[in-house]
Amino acid sequence: MIKIRFVKQGDYWLVERKTWFKWKYVGHWQSGYAGDAFFEVSECSKEVALESALKALKLRKDTTTIIEYPTIKIY
Repeated sequence: MIKIRFVKQGDYWLVERKTWFKWKYVGHWQSGYAGDAFFEVSECSKEVALESALKALKLRKDTTTIIEYPTIKIY
């Protein structure tokens, strides 16, 4: 089970997931020659953002219960 919420920033949707103490942005780490960088999931629609977040978290939609906040919507 994963608890998420969508945050609109400009024209894009960011995805946050609930941890023990706070909400954290979903993204992936990229390592390079100059160091590491964290890239947040940022997409133009909620559906695409959800798919990208699941890919970043290495989860499948058919085997994971997704609860969206603040409106309690279960996928």
